[in-house]
Amino acid sequence: MSSISGEILNDISQTLRTSGLFKSVSLGLDHTSVHLPRAEVILVSVQETQPDDAASGKWCTLVSTIKIHLEAQNPAESFARGLELVESAQQALLVDRFRNQLCQDLPIGKATEFGAVKLEPPVKSPNLVLSFDVRCHYFSDQGSSQPPQGQGVYSFTIESATFGQTELSSPISLRITRRAEPLVKFGDDEMFSRSVQLDKRTIQVELRLRNTIITENLSLGQADVLSIHLSACGTNQTDRNITITDAVLIGMEMEYAQATNPIAKLTFLAEAQEGNTDPFFAEDAES
Repeated sequence: MSSISGEILNDISQTLRTSGLFKSVSLGLDHTSVHLPRAEVILVSVQETQPDDAASGKWCTLVSTIKIHLEAQNPAESFARGLELVESAQQALLVDRFRNQLCQDLPIGKATEFGAVKLEPPVKSPNLVLSFDVRCHYFSDQGSSQPPQGQGVYSFTIESATFGQTELSSPISLRITRRAEPLVKFGDDEMFSRSVQLDKRTIQVELRLRNTIITENLSLGQADVLSIHLSACGTNQTDRNITITDAVLIGMEMEYAQATNPIAKLTFLAEAQEGNTDPFFAEDAES
């Protein structure tokens, strides 16, 4: 196991210890502890992938399992309590999902992400054991956690997002799509078009949030200023501010997966008011 992997595991363990959720947290299995609730951080594997944007180095995925032990005198109540502990532990780990700058958002996955919650066979009856996988991604170049200069793997933290006066808290991911629909002109006997004219240009934003309650304060068709601040995590990078003055909320989706945190996806659209107005400048505004 590389030193980076060891530091990531230590960071996960320390984060759970300082969260105040557990009476004890161990790195590895602990068959002697009688403290409940307690958590065990267990290394599963470290996977390496050849990057497609750098000649050297590796994209690495550290997979660990968090096992949560708690009393189960009342199975139904204990299971509900266990799910609460899992959700709270995941929220604590996402406070710094970059694991003290050891991890990065890479094409193979987010800096820190979670697997499904599982019910484990009890180690000591009548205890209940729930577990979930934690996947941490980082770049390794001959022992270095940073990509080589000039071949940076860029990463940002979504620090804040607002729509008008409404704070869009607990953001997970942001996707920006630029489109200009083609108006193709064909001749009567031509297989391929000779000219392509573009329709009005649009910019679409998809913002995923863990705070699903926020959707109760929003309405489809609502138009306002959408502002998002991205904090740079990589070297030689600057923060970015994305401001779209005439964003229209065109979609709200709620995702409730089994035994995992719900997710809300908000979709915004901005369209050029006339052919000479380009909404794309908003995505390029840098602080």
